[in-house]
Amino acid sequence: MNYLIENNNDEDQSKRWQAFGDTCIIAGEKVFNIQQKLKKLYIMLIGKTGSGKSTLINNVFRGNLAETDIGKSVTHNIEAHTKENYPLTIYDTPGLELDGKQQGELFKNISNLIEETSKDQDPFKYIHYIWYVISCATNRVEKSEIDFIKKLSNNYLNKIPIIIVLTQCYNRYDKEKMINSIRSYNLDIPIIPVVAEDKNFDQFVIK
Repeated sequence: MNYLIENNNDEDQSKRWQAFGDTCIIAGEKVFNIQQKLKKLYIMLIGKTGSGKSTLINNVFRGNLAETDIGKSVTHNIEAHTKENYPLTIYDTPGLELDGKQQGELFKNISNLIEETSKDQDPFKYIHYIWYVISCATNRVEKSEIDFIKKLSNNYLNKIPIIIVLTQCYNRYDKEKMINSIRSYNLDIPIIPVVAEDKNFDQFVIK
């Protein structure tokens, strides 16, 4: 700020800063316009069976969508969950298993869907986020899961933001333990802990 004040009488410098400011305003308006036009987000959920994906879907949509027939199969058991007049579609993938062959097939199907939704280069059809779901209640993360996440990261992190969502985080100790465990693998991916539904413990309610 002092630099700008001290050189305030420099006409050329002033014009350059004015041009820079105008560029920022134009860029900001373009970003805002894109967000305004993007009427629906597409998110892909990945995780083991029992990780809390279904509960997370139900919570996001404020209803039991994952327990009904609303999910539409789009490819190889990947289901699209959506709701009328709701600006979100979630692609729910089959539960990740320890079997290497199943993981290979799952990754192939995920890749096919990503390519299918991006082939027209239409940002309104892209998958905008990948959420990898892990349950805090398991108290551990499998090495095969970390390998799968790394594979996703290596292939798509520069194209699609990837977030690790920790579900069923009912106490701080389990949450911190799981976060530290995941961070020990040096993944450059954000970790977000959530509780997707209320949990009753005797007379207490965790929200």
